[in-house]
Amino acid sequence: MKKEMKFRTYLMAVLLVSVTIPCFVMSGLQYKMASEDIAKEERVQQQLSESTGKELLSRIQIAQHLLLTASEFVKIEGLKDSERINKFLESLRENFPDFLNIHIDNASGFSVSFSPERNPHGESNIGVDHTGRDHWFNRTTENRVQVSGLVNAQGAATGNIINLSTPITQYERIIGYAVAAVNLKKLAEQVLPQSSPERYGIAIADGSGKIIFSTSKHFPIPEIFPPAAIERVKEDGTAWVSLNFGKDKEEFFRSYLSSVPEAGWIVAVLSSQKEREELIWKIALSNGLAWLSILLLTIIASIFVSSPLVNSISKLSSQIAAGRSRPLKGEVVTIPKELRMLQHKFSSVSSQLNHANTELFELNSKLQDEVEKQVKKVTEREGVMTAVFTGLSEGLVLLDENDVLRFANEASVNIFGNELAGKSLDMLFEEKTVQKLKAGGTLPVICPLENSKVLSLRLFSLVDSEYLKKALFIRDVTSEEQLNKLKEDLIGVVAHELKSPLSAIRLEAEEIRRMSGLDEVKEKAEELLHDSDSMKKLIESWLDVSRMEAGAYRIRKELCMLTPLVKKALRITRANGDFDFNVDIHEDAKIIWVDRDAFVQILTNLISNAVRYGYPERKPVISLEAYKEDNNLILTFRDNGVGIEPSKINKVFEKFYQVEMNSKRKPGGTGLGLVIVKGLIELHQGSIKIQSEVGRGTTFIITLPFPEAS
Repeated sequence: MKKEMKFRTYLMAVLLVSVTIPCFVMSGLQYKMASEDIAKEERVQQQLSESTGKELLSRIQIAQHLLLTASEFVKIEGLKDSERINKFLESLRENFPDFLNIHIDNASGFSVSFSPERNPHGESNIGVDHTGRDHWFNRTTENRVQVSGLVNAQGAATGNIINLSTPITQYERIIGYAVAAVNLKKLAEQVLPQSSPERYGIAIADGSGKIIFSTSKHFPIPEIFPPAAIERVKEDGTAWVSLNFGKDKEEFFRSYLSSVPEAGWIVAVLSSQKEREELIWKIALSNGLAWLSILLLTIIASIFVSSPLVNSISKLSSQIAAGRSRPLKGEVVTIPKELRMLQHKFSSVSSQLNHANTELFELNSKLQDEVEKQVKKVTEREGVMTAVFTGLSEGLVLLDENDVLRFANEASVNIFGNELAGKSLDMLFEEKTVQKLKAGGTLPVICPLENSKVLSLRLFSLVDSEYLKKALFIRDVTSEEQLNKLKEDLIGVVAHELKSPLSAIRLEAEEIRRMSGLDEVKEKAEELLHDSDSMKKLIESWLDVSRMEAGAYRIRKELCMLTPLVKKALRITRANGDFDFNVDIHEDAKIIWVDRDAFVQILTNLISNAVRYGYPERKPVISLEAYKEDNNLILTFRDNGVGIEPSKINKVFEKFYQVEMNSKRKPGGTGLGLVIVKGLIELHQGSIKIQSEVGRGTTFIITLPFPEAS
């Protein structure tokens, strides 16, 4: 009975474990999937909040740039031409619909230009005293845009707004202020997603937690967030907050809040926790009922299955224990079929056992001989591999499955200067270097060491090896890195050493021209001055190209008026010769987004190039057309010069290449002007194309990106 009870207990345990493990695995998978879904939803909440905050900040920054542009426009035009200023302000409002109004106040706080010209009551907005308004009390003298807090406007603007203001200066004196009111509702409509998921509510709150605008249509959003939550957001920048509100505050919500410190606002994304709680309870209840059902079925099955199995196993055990080749009458097994077959075969197994032992002994002898042969082959092969690896000029390290070094050739030991055997990758390199190696084993990784060496590392997998899994190739590239640095230093030194004697030569030439009374000497001095200026220009151009190639040339893009930049380029290039210049700037292209100095240099180089390659017998005619296409600024630059042969168009952007047009080409030029033009345009993330016809002229088509305005 004890044996029967033990077997039944064991059978019950086996059956229970067999069905319980899958049950727990399924429960774990369900819980994991539910957790992943919850985490995914929280990531969506976080992304919605942060992306909305970034878009909100972006639009505020665009508003700041446009207001600075208005300030620059007034600085150029002055306060007197109110009609031109009003037209310009109106164009800014059309391009940026978030502006409820934009106006120019004089130094006394009275409006001199205003868009729109009349308030909602039909009264003129010109000459209004703004000294009692929020933006006047919070005005700044610094050259930046001041952003106000939330304002409930009652004048030309109504409702919740924020004011932007910046001083207008001339000759270091404040002559007025540029002011804009931003419609918060309009701003929120532009920023908030128009089709957010139904399970989320999105809201924008001010610094006190009061809701300004929301998109929720599916559940209520409170009028104000708890002060404790607002303090957490202000301290940390973001915060997860649990809220209870709705009918009788029975509904539980999970909220992600992120701050927009530049505006003093908070973006919140909310989701209901009701579905999440119901999902967890459903998983727990269904799995509990399933396990109880399985437990009951297991107990019943073990009772009915164990009895015949125990009886048959007892009969078979008696025969095996006695070593009988045939069972006695009472030892015959009837069920199950497998035990009956086992009993039939037991006799034959017993007779075959001795024969099998004999064969096993013979096989063991043969196997031992074969093992000795294979060991000999492996030893010989290992000797060959060691000789090959040792002779490599590059370092080679072999690693096992745990990234532990098991072999290192002499070159690798010389590089590291210590014993490598038994060390892991984590002990040799920084964590980030090891991660890069494992993420892309065939990609080179530059790794600085304590001994100031620079190594190039490559990690490969060994497919056919059972013990050694990876190979690490190591190459000392310290001398290469030093050579590159020496090259960079040489450029700077050469440029400096060339500029210094050139400056001395120019001073001496000017002194000779001034003091000499001989016309021939003065003429030679003039030639020397011209040559030194040309050499200086060549050196400066070469330095610009070198900085671009080294990635050291930096630009600072900002919103600028196009016309003043064109005028500045014309003033610089008029000394190169007489030419006609036609400008066609479309209304939508008056404001551009570029680095001022870099853009002037682009225009200067193009104009100088057009004059240099013009026909001596006719006056150079140059035209510039600017217009917007999609979200790009297109500049079309045309001349009536000698043109470029089709086979040479692709070469004009090569360093020191100059198109040869016999005697038609005017002297001067460095061969680097168009190289600099192309480099500066590419730094602006733009592009340049050339269209040319010999004898008819050349057209440069420049495409520059422009930031989104809506």
